[in-house]
Amino acid sequence: MRPSAVFFAFLLLPLTFPLYAQQKDSNAVTRYTAGQRELDSENYYTAVEEFKAAIALNPSYVKPMTGLAEAFFSLGEYQEALRWIGQAGNYDRSNSYITALAGRIENALGNQDRAAELFGRILAAEPNNLDAFFGLAEVALARGRTIDALKQFETALRLSPVNKRALLSLSVIYDSEGDPGKAEEKIRLALKYYTDNPQVHLFAAKHYLSVGRPGDAEPYLKTALKLKPDYPEGLLLYSQVLVGRGDYTAASGILQKLLITHNDNPVIWYTLGLAFEKMGSVDKSIQAYSQAFSRRPDDEISRIAAEELIIGNRDVQEQVRKKFADYHLSLGREYEGRNQFADALFSYRRGLLINPQSLDLRLTYARLINKSGFPAKYLSELDVMVNQLHAESVEIRDEYEILQSLQDDRLSKRWNVEQFLLERQAYTVSLFYDGAGSAMSHAGAGDALTAMFGQLLGHNENVRVPYTGFDASDGFSGAYRRAREGGSDYFIILRFSENDRAFKVTGTLYHSRTGNKVETFQVLRTGNRKVSGSLLKLSDMVHSLFTPQGWILERRFEKALVNLGSYDGVKNGDQFYIFRKGSVQLKQDKPGLDYSEKDLLGVLTITGLDELVSEGTIQTDQFFDMINPGDSVISKVEGQELPAAEKNTPMDVLGDVLKLK
Repeated sequence: MRPSAVFFAFLLLPLTFPLYAQQKDSNAVTRYTAGQRELDSENYYTAVEEFKAAIALNPSYVKPMTGLAEAFFSLGEYQEALRWIGQAGNYDRSNSYITALAGRIENALGNQDRAAELFGRILAAEPNNLDAFFGLAEVALARGRTIDALKQFETALRLSPVNKRALLSLSVIYDSEGDPGKAEEKIRLALKYYTDNPQVHLFAAKHYLSVGRPGDAEPYLKTALKLKPDYPEGLLLYSQVLVGRGDYTAASGILQKLLITHNDNPVIWYTLGLAFEKMGSVDKSIQAYSQAFSRRPDDEISRIAAEELIIGNRDVQEQVRKKFADYHLSLGREYEGRNQFADALFSYRRGLLINPQSLDLRLTYARLINKSGFPAKYLSELDVMVNQLHAESVEIRDEYEILQSLQDDRLSKRWNVEQFLLERQAYTVSLFYDGAGSAMSHAGAGDALTAMFGQLLGHNENVRVPYTGFDASDGFSGAYRRAREGGSDYFIILRFSENDRAFKVTGTLYHSRTGNKVETFQVLRTGNRKVSGSLLKLSDMVHSLFTPQGWILERRFEKALVNLGSYDGVKNGDQFYIFRKGSVQLKQDKPGLDYSEKDLLGVLTITGLDELVSEGTIQTDQFFDMINPGDSVISKVEGQELPAAEKNTPMDVLGDVLKLK
């Protein structure tokens, strides 16, 4: 090349490079704009593709980095969202929107202190920054401080009186706090100023569904879909409404179309599973539920729904039953290895409900029972394996025979009673759930969750859970009527709420005879297994209210056998009051038992123990010893005073007086 040609080529470089760079920048902007459009339409996967293409063309382009963070945040991929917002922040450290989004992501990851620090930094520079107030409100919600969250959102609303995000957020919180009037007020304001916004109409529909008014919800839902026909959240909610009113075929049609473009959404799969279950298509339902938790392994509700379907259907294939039960066998062993024995027992019991024929599960469960100090219960499980499941294992049969030979010294054998066949004094508790008072993305899960809670409650020997229909759509009065007519002692109305990170269950215990409220419990859990953990904790809280009570089974001179044992927490040396048969009643307005000194017959001091029975020595100050089998025994608490005896009123007189008008 001649020198003049070389020189000419160098002269062209400053012209051709900028032109090429401008073309790349223009293409990057085009791809970013397309990505933002997809993000606004909630097509997050396509948005990710477009944003990444924009960054490939311009690696220092901040807007698509922020867009990627928003897309991954919406998909629940918080670590990936944090990575991209961190890169965006490296290029634009003073951008308050980037800082606010980083705070939201940190909050979603459970780093509330870090999130609050980021939002505080924004407010120090911009005292009226709405994103910071919204962020602090979300942090307050994550910490369970609803009142603080309300204050932050109300502050944002004062700064921007018709702000859509503030109005809709407040409506959701007021609904969750049981104040539908205030929630509706915010919804109406949002509808007034954002008539053409599909999200506002969707939230209006959610509000009316949350207060049990599906007829009022449907017009808003249809308007949202008219404004945005491909609205995924609107289509999902509409399908849930259709399932709720029994139009399962139409719902499944919508859901299957949705899955073409949103195949990774576990709630869509769950709702399809529910529609199939209601249609009686058991196999299709289990497959759809399985698709839900395979896409999101922490989707416990879909797994619980599938398990309850299997538990309630004998015709489910053995291999399917085994697969679901083996999950709990593995989980239980993991818990046992960590010395979390209560959780391990829960997992093994759950597995046995799913597959009662599993020898592996029953043996693993039985051995943990034995390790927990209940050899007689262990023997009863070995008996099931040998005589019902026909275990061929030489090890199991040898162990069974050895333990049988050691039973002669047990208290139950000396009294010649089969302790595991004895009738027990049990509190009967009817269960219901309030669908209207629950806020669930897994709509319709109340039956499965209530059934699981009932199984947990019923694992305790002193509680029975009769089935009277779980749905309390007819409100408190319907639940009260069914519980009272069913003859239960108490009834509980459950309310559930969930989001991506947390699960909350509230249980209100009522007296079945009077309808009086006895106690309200609330459990909030985050992290893995938050649903089962919440239900297990709630069952423990309910159990703690119920005083173990029993009665005298047999009497031999000063010795008596009662149907309470080490399983009930009884220890040698414990003392029990003995009351006349039929004189101990439930308190009408609070937990506990009602009894009076006039019905006290004596005191029993425990001298021998078995697992479900114990032996004691009777003491009485009465001239005539009137203690007989059937008389009640109640734990004598140190320092406890008995209610004073009231003047006795002859029952025939009382009966006549009560008839007077």
